[in-house]
Amino acid sequence: VGTSSSSSSSVTAPISMSSSSTSSATAAQLDLSMPAMVILIWKAEGFAGFFSGVRGMMVGQAFVKAMAFSANNFALTFLREQHEFAVASGIVTLILAACFSGFVTSFIVAPVERIKVMMQASGKSLYKNEFHCAEAVIRNEGWEGLFGRGLGATIAR
Repeated sequence: VGTSSSSSSSVTAPISMSSSSTSSATAAQLDLSMPAMVILIWKAEGFAGFFSGVRGMMVGQAFVKAMAFSANNFALTFLREQHEFAVASGIVTLILAACFSGFVTSFIVAPVERIKVMMQASGKSLYKNEFHCAEAVIRNEGWEGLFGRGLGATIAR
């Protein structure tokens, strides 16, 4: 599962890059449509421009999926061991376990997403790699900037 999630990151990276670039566009670029943004990225950075920050996404996805399955398994075991809950529908148990798993993984996904978006929005030259980006965020905004910013939206998603 981790390998397939990591592989899918390389397929979805161009779409994610185009979306992030559109979201962080300057005032002069606000009138650009998604196809126009794709052309702009292609002209400015070439093929590699669509894969900025993809390494972090690939590594992050393997870890996120491992945590998601672990959290889901923990919640299922916990809920099934509760005598009062044993009468409840199996679907309720599955839904609650999935919600718990999503909540737990949001704490992992938020910093990975933050780094990905920052690297994609900054272009090629601002950060050397994902670790340099994370270091810059921590230096400028503290740990709150890495783990707290965007967490609410990630949990809601």
